[in-house]
Amino acid sequence: MQPSVFIDRTPGTVALLRSRVEEAGGDPDAVAEWVKARGGHVDQTQSYRRRGVGARYGGRESVSEQFYVVPTEALSQ
Repeated sequence: MQPSVFIDRTPGTVALLRSRVEEAGGDPDAVAEWVKARGGHVDQTQSYRRRGVGARYGGRESVSEQFYVVPTEALSQ
């Protein structure tokens, strides 16, 4: 599974999206426990509202997404 490079830039960690874990057939709750047991944590992106003129840009809101912040050394265990 490819790490998500656009969120949580804490040195020595990688971020993995919960949705990718689910797409791969993983158990998101079991992954959260595994991550926490290795010094990582679960976080969530913030939603935002896009402003603009016209139907294409008018008032869309992003959906927040949960992700796991995993210490890189835990990935080799």
